[in-house]
Amino acid sequence: MNVAHGSRPKVKLRVEDFDLLAQSGGLAEFGRTELLDGDIYETSPQYSRHGNAKALFYDALLDWQRAHRPDLAVRSEVSVAMPPHDEPMPDVILCLPPTGSKGIPVETVLLLVEIADGSAEYDLGYKAELYARQNVPEYWVVDLRADAVRRMWTPGPEGYAEREQAALGAPIAAATLPGLVVGTAGL
Repeated sequence: MNVAHGSRPKVKLRVEDFDLLAQSGGLAEFGRTELLDGDIYETSPQYSRHGNAKALFYDALLDWQRAHRPDLAVRSEVSVAMPPHDEPMPDVILCLPPTGSKGIPVETVLLLVEIADGSAEYDLGYKAELYARQNVPEYWVVDLRADAVRRMWTPGPEGYAEREQAALGAPIAAATLPGLVVGTAGL
């Protein structure tokens, strides 16, 4: 029987498969990668504006965490395990302190921040839907090309029920973490 390529079932990698592949060195030649819907993607290079935005948000979350929630941890560019088929690498993560040698378990994540410098459509589309389905309480997309921060919270199977946009330059307040405000005047 001759079956067209497009109609054949596709095998999706699971988080544990991706972790084994990475630990064995099988992804070393590709640089930074993430697993999305069972497929492996190379991540884009990061330039100065992206790096500055990531540093600003990381530092602000770390300052807030140290002052208000020392029981939490702030991480940058660490994989978040979202079984069965996703292990993205957000720019900044606020979570319970991670343990073990694999990705941060999604159920320990309180806030994810993606810095978008050309990836806003993907970050606001696929990733927002994924993070909402995985019940990440709050998600921010810092859209450098639109000079805006888009905050999302109240996750559910249909996406985030609540959304708000603010211009870069204005302070950004978290909806689910009392007292967390990030000043973005430097961007």
